[in-house]
Amino acid sequence: MQVKKYDAIIVGSGQAGTPLAFKMAGEGEKVAFIEKEHWGGTCVNVGCTPTKAYVASARRMWDAHHGDALGVSIHPGTKINLPKVKERKDALIRKSSEGIASGIKSSDNISSFKGEASFTGFKTLEVNGEQIQAEQIFINTGARPFIPDGFEDVEISKSILEILQEEGVEFRLNATCISGKNNKDGTVTVSVDCTKGAPDITPTDLLLAVGRKPNTDMLNLQATGLSADKRGYLEVNDYLETSVAGIYAIARAKEKGETKGLMNAIIDADTKEFLGAAVLGVGGDEIISSILTLMYAKAPYTVFRDAVIPHPTITELIPTMLESAREINKS
Repeated sequence: MQVKKYDAIIVGSGQAGTPLAFKMAGEGEKVAFIEKEHWGGTCVNVGCTPTKAYVASARRMWDAHHGDALGVSIHPGTKINLPKVKERKDALIRKSSEGIASGIKSSDNISSFKGEASFTGFKTLEVNGEQIQAEQIFINTGARPFIPDGFEDVEISKSILEILQEEGVEFRLNATCISGKNNKDGTVTVSVDCTKGAPDITPTDLLLAVGRKPNTDMLNLQATGLSADKRGYLEVNDYLETSVAGIYAIARAKEKGETKGLMNAIIDADTKEFLGAAVLGVGGDEIISSILTLMYAKAPYTVFRDAVIPHPTITELIPTMLESAREINKS
């Protein structure tokens, strides 16, 4: 079978893989870009974007019901339109996913593959029956749900419990055995063995959210000389490079509906320290403190630029801004 060769192969179109593909293609490198399902990966399609979009709608609903505490009288009878909430969420996802697909289509240097990839040899992958090879391979395969052995900080859990109970959420704690079964009428009955409450619950909906695990076990890593740790993660150095040279593992406001604003920073070209910054927009009053901390510490702006910021947050836009820093005056 003929092996197609590229300058780089990127497996997964998540938050790290997508900008890297366009960056490398823009510099003239031939890139093979692989995605097994939807362009944008977990974050755009089933993770961060839909979650933030739903949270934004829920927050507006919460505000409507708690206006009196802040001296705002809101007309009674406020209700949420779930189909419209979902429609807005779907539109956000579609815009992001279709934007990636459009960018790929317009690039002469990106060859896209829709399918599941696995290693068949040293720096060689197979996808949809095709063999492809590159000196540089970037693994951005994301994760899938899993059930952990133990989880949650006790104090944090207690605080979350108290907050949600005040909102009227009922909890069934100390469950030693949880199972579910499908009923003939289409509902689901959940069986729980708790210290208090009925042993069976038939809710309108069932949400199971217990954590995630990496998808590296689907790549046949040993074929290229790699092995994951017991949790399925790949160890990397400070440059995200694995134990095999050339193979890397790479670890908002739109959802809130508040996109107006801008941000900029002035940096001393010699010391690399912040001289000042401006953040106009939602969350600006909070994220500016991160820059102030570096100013007090007289630390270079690269500390922030190269930091791993929680996603999706407004703060993560700062490193993105700093990546495009340019010299504006020199005397």
